[in-house]
Amino acid sequence: MDLNKQKIQLWEYLDKTYYIKVGKFLTRYESIHEFGSSIAKSMARIFSFDEELCKQVLTYWAYSHDMSEKQFDDAYYPKLLKTSWNPEMSNDLIAYGINYPEQQIIDLLAQQLSDEIDAQILKDLKHELQTIDEFLSVVKCMGYAPTSAVYDPITFMPRKHFMALNYNEVLNERQNNTYWQDWIRTRGLHEET
Repeated sequence: MDLNKQKIQLWEYLDKTYYIKVGKFLTRYESIHEFGSSIAKSMARIFSFDEELCKQVLTYWAYSHDMSEKQFDDAYYPKLLKTSWNPEMSNDLIAYGINYPEQQIIDLLAQQLSDEIDAQILKDLKHELQTIDEFLSVVKCMGYAPTSAVYDPITFMPRKHFMALNYNEVLNERQNNTYWQDWIRTRGLHEET
């Protein structure tokens, strides 16, 4: 098949299947958020075309729909945050005489995450959160979830990182999280006064 015909076929597929909203790729039928890298890979499988060609067409298609280069970079790959922790941190903090290690870990994570996500939400909520699970549920509302443990090859210690969630998962987390809903309600009341 001619290269131009391949590009036209991919472009038509994108027009038929996706649209762009708030700098994100969403499917037309169910408004499900997908990262650009997943779209390019799936197009390569569907059409048996080179993945690099699929990425190139996706890039031009996104730019033609007023997506900026920065927005495209943000929408193409799930972003990883640079924060990490391991379960042994709790034991280390206890060894140093800290009575509430989970709260200390929450405070440390809140401090590290504040450089990369909206710090105001964590500052408002960190005193209400009592466990790491509660803290992580709020972080999911902000668009990030912990990855599975990866073992450091030198120390053999497990490490976790945060990865971006898709748009629909974030909306679902926000609707079902009581801490998030209370924060939104409180903020709304505060802005009215």
